[in-house]
Amino acid sequence: MIKRSIVVIILIAVISLGLITAGQVYWIRQAYQLQERVFESKVTTALTDVATKIHLIENDKSLLTPAKRINDAHFLVVINHTPDSFLLRTLLEKELLLEGLQEPVEFGLYDCFTGKFESQGWLFADSLNKEILKSGLQVYPEEGHYLSLYFPQKNVYLLKRIDFWMYSTGIIFLIFVFFAYTIGVLFREKRLGSIRNDFVNNMTHELKTPLATIQLSAEVLKQDNTRLDQDRMNTYIGIIETETQRLKDQLEKVLQLSSLTPRKRNIRWEDFNVHGIIQDAYNANLERVSDSGGVLKLDLKATQCIIHADRVHISNIIYNLMDNAIKYTDKIPEIEVSTYNYKRCIRIDFKDNGIGINRRQQRLIFDRFYRVPTGNIHDVKGFGLGLFYVKTMLKAQKGKIFVKSELGKGSVFTLELPLGKN
Repeated sequence: MIKRSIVVIILIAVISLGLITAGQVYWIRQAYQLQERVFESKVTTALTDVATKIHLIENDKSLLTPAKRINDAHFLVVINHTPDSFLLRTLLEKELLLEGLQEPVEFGLYDCFTGKFESQGWLFADSLNKEILKSGLQVYPEEGHYLSLYFPQKNVYLLKRIDFWMYSTGIIFLIFVFFAYTIGVLFREKRLGSIRNDFVNNMTHELKTPLATIQLSAEVLKQDNTRLDQDRMNTYIGIIETETQRLKDQLEKVLQLSSLTPRKRNIRWEDFNVHGIIQDAYNANLERVSDSGGVLKLDLKATQCIIHADRVHISNIIYNLMDNAIKYTDKIPEIEVSTYNYKRCIRIDFKDNGIGINRRQQRLIFDRFYRVPTGNIHDVKGFGLGLFYVKTMLKAQKGKIFVKSELGKGSVFTLELPLGKN
């Protein structure tokens, strides 16, 4: 019920934000188009006034064609005269200022007889760099003799005129970011809660077995001692000792790994041959794999195998990955451990034919307490701390770990460790 309520709330929030965004986009578009029409009106009015004054100066009584916009940033007005360049500049500057336009603009007087701009220059362009000052005037021979204006920063001018809408859009964007972050935190907390629950359930299962064994042995020993011979008594005492030690080891492992933080990583740096540790792990697990009819192979191709790291931690990491390759399989195990050199590092591949890991879970398997979900089946023991330990200690020793896996087709875990200085 709670989960469904959260989903409904999130859905309503997403729809609401989507509608707000759509409305914001609509009004920004409307405001921009309005300012564009105002800008066009001001420019055409200024150009028409300039052409009118030139006609008056030249005592031209012919009908004047109003100025018009040719494309996004180009405007022109047809005139039949070629006034003095200084006069043209003065008239243009005055009329544009009267319209409240002090934006960088290039002007040019096109002569249809020569096929080029006779008078050409810039107004209000002192702040522009040389790249922008490149001419943008275009020739429209079909218009005849005309005065043309080009505004290279027209869009910037229009955006400044709708700055309120831009600021409000920025605020909405921040709301979106905050909302997405909040949703991410909620799902992260939900996932961590699920992981914690799985850990508690798994730990309960792992501890119940030795506790039940100890309880059963104790109940047998509580019986009349005359009914038990010494051998049987020693057997039950041995069971109690073994299971007690198992409980102690499990609890110590949980306490040590769960408290693993950057400040508690005691690294003892030394140079050593990592092939030796791999060989030891191979020897320790060979009989275990062979008993199940499986194959454990070594392919140590790395010519440089001296690394600078902590021998104990690297040994634990290698044993851990080899143990995982053996445990997480639903068929006869086929495991290969290989090494090769890569740049100034040695890479160690642990390849298996196990159950595999899907893409989503590959991002989570190195998190503390995370275990790949298996429902109510507890055929593989553990607390979800092994790969967390591997990733944490590798990072502390400037190493890396990569995983390639496909569900049902096995996995390849790759360690990358820096070589020793010598």
